[in-house]
Amino acid sequence: MTARQLIGHIAQFACGFIKVSKYGVLELKTPKNTEKIIDSSLYYQKGLSKNDLKYRIDGILNRNQLTSKEITSGKTNGSQLVIERSLCD
Repeated sequence: MTARQLIGHIAQFACGFIKVSKYGVLELKTPKNTEKIIDSSLYYQKGLSKNDLKYRIDGILNRNQLTSKEITSGKTNGSQLVIERSLCD
């Protein structure tokens, strides 16, 4: 694993990302809470609704090919987001 990959993993554990400032200093940036409310009047073509099944993800499956382990979150049926770690990582 390179130093760049290691720093990226550390930033992911802190729920953020690493940025190099204009002074050459590594900075860990984390998301800030916003108060912006997005309702259906702001959607392009105004065709989406908040409970539209087409855009809802019911669960996440994380599959590691190196150890053959799987971690699931949410429901095991319905729309699933599958994340796989390949053998090349």
